[in-house]
Amino acid sequence: MSLLVRHYERVPNLHSNPVSHRLILCFLILTLSPPAVAQPFIARQNIQLLGGVSSLSNAPFWIVTNQNGNIDSSGRYGIARISLGHLAVSNDHEYYWLGGDLIVSIMNTSAYFHQFYTSAHHGAFQLSLGWREHTAGLVDSTLSSGSFIFSRNAATIPRVSIGTPDFTDVPGAFGLIAFKAFWSHGWMGSKRFVKNPFLHEKSLHFRVFGPEDFPVLGYAGITHAVIWGGSHPEFGKIPTRLSDYVNIVFGQSG
Repeated sequence: MSLLVRHYERVPNLHSNPVSHRLILCFLILTLSPPAVAQPFIARQNIQLLGGVSSLSNAPFWIVTNQNGNIDSSGRYGIARISLGHLAVSNDHEYYWLGGDLIVSIMNTSAYFHQFYTSAHHGAFQLSLGWREHTAGLVDSTLSSGSFIFSRNAATIPRVSIGTPDFTDVPGAFGLIAFKAFWSHGWMGSKRFVKNPFLHEKSLHFRVFGPEDFPVLGYAGITHAVIWGGSHPEFGKIPTRLSDYVNIVFGQSG
């Protein structure tokens, strides 16, 4: 068990409002970890209490950005984040993961699952089902505000996906070419302009010239995302036949 308390006091100017403001954040992070055991099963638990108060009506941009909608932009928030995970390993090339991430908002007394998913790994491939944080392509989430296509400012959606989470060497290429790919189908819910649409996603990227630590590397690839299907009060139900899905996959008009 470890207990870490952090206190930050910042005076940034991150809004268009020229008036400087002060934001005081208090973080309480409580991490519970089970003792190490000699068996192919691992359980992880993590509890976080996050709170913040701003003297302005809105919280600073970088406090809210890339938080998957979990931080209230009003400038006053308090949440409890409870994370649970169970990993079962059958051998060196195959394992299964069940994870959950429950968010409890103290300010508006609500609770929801930010993440709740299960995944199976076999070799380089992963099959995943449920609500899960998602990054596609070559986005470095630690150095940018996010991808041009996929926003990390919105809540997660349920999806089923299959792919390679890491770059994998192409057989017979002597380690000079590696690929990273995924194929996904998601459900976007009813609280939007077009209700209950689907989300089709796929991505294929290559890395050439050598392994990840090679001094000179080349990257090339494509990411494709389409919102399709659903219904609208004025236009009615949007077609979702198999032929429509084929058109979506190959970028053809409906």
